[in-house]
Amino acid sequence: MGETKRPGVSGLVRARLKTIGRRIQIERVSNVTGWYAEVGSGRWSTRLWAIALALALCLTPYLAATNVDAATPPQFVVNGETLQTTTTPMLVEDRLLVSIADFAHLVDGSVHLHAATGVMRFLSPAAGFILQAGDRAVYGNPAITEQPVAPVMRGGEMMVSVRFLADAFGWTLDWDGETNAVLLDFEPEFVQDPPEPQPAEPDPMAVFAETDYRPTDDEMDLFVRVVSAEAPNEPLEGQIAVAAVIINRVLSSQFPDTIRDVLLAPNQFCVISNGQVNRPVVDGAEEAVRRALAGEDPSLGAYFFFAYDRVSQTSTAGRFMYSLPETVRIGVHSFRGQR
Repeated sequence: MGETKRPGVSGLVRARLKTIGRRIQIERVSNVTGWYAEVGSGRWSTRLWAIALALALCLTPYLAATNVDAATPPQFVVNGETLQTTTTPMLVEDRLLVSIADFAHLVDGSVHLHAATGVMRFLSPAAGFILQAGDRAVYGNPAITEQPVAPVMRGGEMMVSVRFLADAFGWTLDWDGETNAVLLDFEPEFVQDPPEPQPAEPDPMAVFAETDYRPTDDEMDLFVRVVSAEAPNEPLEGQIAVAAVIINRVLSSQFPDTIRDVLLAPNQFCVISNGQVNRPVVDGAEEAVRRALAGEDPSLGAYFFFAYDRVSQTSTAGRFMYSLPETVRIGVHSFRGQR
């Protein structure tokens, strides 16, 4: 009698049994369990039956998913359009299994698969769940708790029943035998990309957002004129830094709490007492004030500034200014003291 052709896994079973006892015959009985062992008489018979049964139970999931791909894999048509898939579908227990990764984008979903353990987590706006290879249960989704057939790992992909996907996401599922096609229809609620979020308009008074204070128009006019007079030839960064020093004082408990009172404090801004504040506003001063109010601070939190090439370290003002920690130098100005 000629030798029956057997798959490779069952051949390993036969070889293993052959090493334990000599009088063993293995015959194929179905494509579900794959094989059974007929053990002859002898002192090993009881052990062999137990080993054969245990191996058959352990190998059944693998044998059931081996060499069972359809001869002509079907195509998938979604809402009238052919879906391009990367993984060939397979048949298990007369059920069509597909790679869930090939279908995830239809519901704006993402697949998080741990191939070593066969655990997969699926997330989407439509539904979320956790699956385990070899287990029909559906975890984390009270709407659907069981699959028609257990998922199978193949080639690093999780293969799941297409019927399960249809039930989970509310798809209409049909079969066209003439074209060998699986037909899926659904409302593409998640296919269209959401609109890009528009950046929020910056708060022109961001520095005072946590306070009730808002400067008046007269204060703003004086603010711009002081920045212009104090830094007429400075780069824009230096002008913003001068404006930031004034704001830092308003926000500090060590100084008055309005721009007007900070600017008009005695012996603080000489451009007011000497009349330079009344000169035409230079370019950049208004922008510097706007950007400082929006939160820019090139002074790095300074409370004071002075022209270091004009103030002597031995003068009364110089001894005080130079005693403060310097935060930064911009143009001809040294910025000192921190919040």
